[in-house]
Amino acid sequence: MGHDCQQGEEFVDFDAVWRTQGISANMGAALALVAEVVHEVLVSPPAGISNVTEWVKQQACWARVKGLEIDWPASWLNELIGKDRIKEGKRAGIKDQKLLNGIEAQSLVVSAGGQLWEQLGAWGQARKLLSPTEIGVLRVAASVPSKIPTEKQCLKVVESLRKLRAEGCQIGEQINL
Repeated sequence: MGHDCQQGEEFVDFDAVWRTQGISANMGAALALVAEVVHEVLVSPPAGISNVTEWVKQQACWARVKGLEIDWPASWLNELIGKDRIKEGKRAGIKDQKLLNGIEAQSLVVSAGGQLWEQLGAWGQARKLLSPTEIGVLRVAASVPSKIPTEKQCLKVVESLRKLRAEGCQIGEQINL
């Protein structure tokens, strides 16, 4: 299955499998098909080899499997993705790894203290760079420690910090994102 996908420069969308925590019916059908065909190769060693467990360890067995011509279901082939989508996914994955989750964002916002968020909000407002939502969440963050922003608000605060950094703001430079 993997060999045929690589030959066609198409790949299983493992990201979709992860997101749905399961495989599609089309992929299930393709797996059942390949399992049946490969099983035949594995349990049918050539003349002179009677031990199946020895046969499956040989390169000749796997060369035979790779050489199989499988008529893949079109419905499954349509689910495959190209290299460009794989690269996009990897870039997004790297970016996502760096993104803070809600709890980490909340910890960062609280530990930075309200004064920093007040200064950041003032800087962004003076330059008219903030949306009303961003102004609102920065105001909530500025009230730390008397009021703790929600995880969702903290994610927006961190997003605002990134945005203002991109605009040249140096407030909060010490915060490692």
